[in-house]
Amino acid sequence: MVKLNAYPDDQQLYSLDRDHFALYDRMNSELWIAVNGFRDVFMASATLLNCSTKETTNYARLCHLFVHVGSCVLREIFDRIYPPENLHIILAHPRNHAKLQTLRKKRVLSTSQWHKLYPPIKSSVSSGNFDTFVLLLLLRNIFGVTLPTSGHDVFPPSTDTTPAADITRIKILRDRVYSHVTSGSVDDPTFSSYWNQIKDTFLDIAGPPYQDAINNVKLEDMDANLEEDYGELLREWLNWMKTVLQANYMKMKLLKRPGRKGTWRILLTFKSKIQEWKVCV
Repeated sequence: MVKLNAYPDDQQLYSLDRDHFALYDRMNSELWIAVNGFRDVFMASATLLNCSTKETTNYARLCHLFVHVGSCVLREIFDRIYPPENLHIILAHPRNHAKLQTLRKKRVLSTSQWHKLYPPIKSSVSSGNFDTFVLLLLLRNIFGVTLPTSGHDVFPPSTDTTPAADITRIKILRDRVYSHVTSGSVDDPTFSSYWNQIKDTFLDIAGPPYQDAINNVKLEDMDANLEEDYGELLREWLNWMKTVLQANYMKMKLLKRPGRKGTWRILLTFKSKIQEWKVCV
């Protein structure tokens, strides 16, 4: 695992004015939330793969539900906004292509992800080939959907059925499940409560066709799925961390001023961390 040390030396900090320091401090907190989250997922995955109990199986089953069914439900939301038959036209629009090309140059999008967005046969592009990260990136950057921020924990009104509201519901439930990542376990009453909330939310969004898929996750053997699901969780964390670091880098770039050497040094510190994590993703 890459070791991260986001703190610059004292001399760099002294060269920041109050506003710069406040922004740096907030950005640094975001970075370490991401780092600690990755560490917790990594440690929990090792625990679950080596020691399975009823409680750890409960947690693994909830993760499995999000990885395999939740991603499909998110894709349903995506396809409602832009039906599959029109997706290649939207992506080919010069403005949208330019936005995504910029994200590719910044390596927010990988080469593999880019080729799925723009396959040799343009009309063959399909959301079914997009991972969760690409789906959310397109929803935010191309389709203008306002996504929930980290720490948001208030469900939208039941009357709000907009894509943003549905995504918010999924994210809140996912965050509640993932809050147990340190122990990697969920007791039976908590499992039942989470499961029913998630099931009802998925069915409200995607409809009865998903009932069988949800039932299958509840009945199937989890041991065979642990490694795959935790690998997917690790990739999600790495992609999220890359996005946080990239955003921090762009914010600090906006604060660059002539003579502010300390600000620029801190910017380069964050840039180096982005490069380190790109190697991992």
